[in-house]
Amino acid sequence: MLMSSVIAHRGARQQAAENTLRAMTLAAEQGARWVELDVMLTADGIPVVFHDRYLDQLTNGYGELASYRFEQLQRLRVHAPIGSDDQAQPIPTLAEALQRLHALGLGLNLEIKPSTRSLWRETLQASLAVIQQSAPLPLVLSSFRHKAIAEALQLAPGIPRALLWERLPHDWKQTALKLEVRAIHLAEFALRRWQVAEIRASGFEVYVYTVNSIKRGKQLKSWGVNGVFTDHPAAFLSQPEWTTRQVRAYGEPL
Repeated sequence: MLMSSVIAHRGARQQAAENTLRAMTLAAEQGARWVELDVMLTADGIPVVFHDRYLDQLTNGYGELASYRFEQLQRLRVHAPIGSDDQAQPIPTLAEALQRLHALGLGLNLEIKPSTRSLWRETLQASLAVIQQSAPLPLVLSSFRHKAIAEALQLAPGIPRALLWERLPHDWKQTALKLEVRAIHLAEFALRRWQVAEIRASGFEVYVYTVNSIKRGKQLKSWGVNGVFTDHPAAFLSQPEWTTRQVRAYGEPL
C-alpha cells in the first residue's frame, strides 16, 4: 500500500496548531505513521508549511502569505485550535518539516498548494529542491493543480504522485494514466461506493478526505478505500480495522 490507512490531516490539528512541528510530533505520539501537510511559497521563494492563502484566520498576521518574506513570517504564530490548551506555534519551513518527520519516522503526503494559480511551477520546483537536499522518508506528492503533478512526473519521476479532486470526473482514468499516478484522493462528501470499486479495479489506490466520523470511516473501509485523512488520528487508530504500515522511503534502495 502506498501510505498507511490513517493519515493525520495537517498533523494532529485538533490538539495542536495545524501544519506545525508540534502537530507533527503529536501525531506521531498518537500512533500515526503518515501525515498530510501543505506547502506554499513566501515572497522570497521559501517553501513553508501552511494551508490558507490568507493568514488572518490561522495566525496573528493578516493578508496573503505570498506577500510576506520568510523573515516576516517568522514573527507570526499559528493559533492553537479552539478548546486546546496548547500554545501557538511558528510556521515551519518545508526543510524543517522534513527534518522533523525524518526524526519521527513518519511518511508525508505533501500537497503542492500554490497560493495563486500561477505559482504552481515555482512552488513545485522549490519544494523538490528542498526534498532532494533532505534525508529520505516515505513521500507522496499530491495537488489539485494537475499541471504540478505533470511537472513532477518529468522532474522527479521516482516520487509517487496522487491526484486530488473533490468529485471524481468522468475522464479521471485518462488523466490518472497520463500522469502515471498511484492514487486518487477524493472528498468524502461526494464519494460513492461504485466509484471506489471502479478506481480499485483500475489499479489505483483510493484515499478519502477529511473523515472525522468513526461510523463514516467504517463505511468507507467496507467500500474498499485504502485510507483516510483525518483530524482525529488517535480515535481512528483505536479502532481494530485501521492499521498502520510503513513503506520504503523515497531515495532509499529497494
